[in-house]
Amino acid sequence: MVSAGCIPPLSIEDEMTAEAMAQTVIDARAQEMATTGGFGLERDADKDGVARIVATTFCGYFGMEVSDRFEDLFEQCAYLAEHIARDHVFLDGNKRTAVRMSLSILAMRGIVLDVDDSPDPSGNEVYQWVQALVERKIDSSDLAFLFRWKAVGKG
Repeated sequence: MVSAGCIPPLSIEDEMTAEAMAQTVIDARAQEMATTGGFGLERDADKDGVARIVATTFCGYFGMEVSDRFEDLFEQCAYLAEHIARDHVFLDGNKRTAVRMSLSILAMRGIVLDVDDSPDPSGNEVYQWVQALVERKIDSSDLAFLFRWKAVGKG
């Protein structure tokens, strides 16, 4: 298990990078729809919802830095997953996008999770955790703990 606080959260300092991150989430969702299927229609409201989630996850606001709100990258990724999945910003693919983005951001920092990463959601541990998050059986703190517990890499 990687100890809490050892991998700092990501911070986005400018609007252009925040917009690029939001587009990355939208593109990840589109790729997920192309790969696994689903209702792929994109709406203008999707972009607004994703931009809001990116801003609250990666940007400072009201004088609070990202590091003031998140202990580490695991907590930040759990928050991102929670809001993509629970806020249901897309018509379809919210949980799959939450999983894809969380794992991708961790991988960018050299962290992989030692989990069953089956393409079948019923056999994919992280997908099951996100499903439990959506059903409110766990919260983002629990998900952050699970990410740390299964982390292999830095730390």
